Parts: sequence; structure tokens; C-alpha cells
Amino acid sequence: MTNDETFIREFDQAFTSGNLTWIAEHVVEDIEWTVIGEPALKGKQALLDGISQMMAQPLEEHQLLRVVANQQWAVVEGTMEMEIEQGIRHAFSVCDLYDLEDGKVKALTTYVVDRGEVK
Repeated sequence: MTNDETFIREFDQAFTSGNLTWIAEHVVEDIEWTVIGEPALKGKQALLDGISQMMAQPLEEHQLLRVVANQQWAVVEGTMEMEIEQGIRHAFSVCDLYDLEDGKVKALTTYVVDRGEVK
């Protein structure tokens, strides 16, 4: 595993656990996070606020399937399950595309596919 892959795995762990302090130290001030189908969040504070809102529905399961990274970009494929309503849990497939700059995340684009209710 390369240092770049290790960094992205650490970033993903911080993201999914809501470790905002770690994330704040590892993104640029003018980061942009785009979840396809949603308005982009621009700036470090908007990113941190977005992650905080996401953590209101904590992940029940999360798995990284594949990480490919170099010094300029990274791609992460994974799955997750979360409760979207009281007693209703859905499975999701996720792909994150990272733009990196000087060892920090400059931009993040997230694709999410809802695979439906988990019985």
C-alpha cells in the first residue's frame, strides 16, 4: 500500500467516524465537496457542517472495497448501510473521487447509489 492510499484510507475513516478535527487538518481552506445530485459545499466550514449533518444518521456498516491513489488524485469504492427512517435501513454503493494538493484534499466528488432496503 502506498502512502497516498494510506492517507485516503485514514481520511475515509475520519470522514465516516465524524472526526472533524482530523479532517480539518487535512483539507485545503477552499475545498469543494459535491455529492452528485446535491448542491456543492464550498469551503472548509461548509464541508465540516455537511459531515456533521451526515453524522445525524450514523453508518451502521461501512466497507472500503478498493482504493487507488497517487499524489494528485484518488478513487475510493465502498459500501455502507444506514437507517434512513426509523426502522428502515438501506444499503448504498459509494464512489468518491478526490483531488489532492500538497498532501491535502482539494476537492471531493461523491457518487451514491441507493441499493434499497436491507431486510
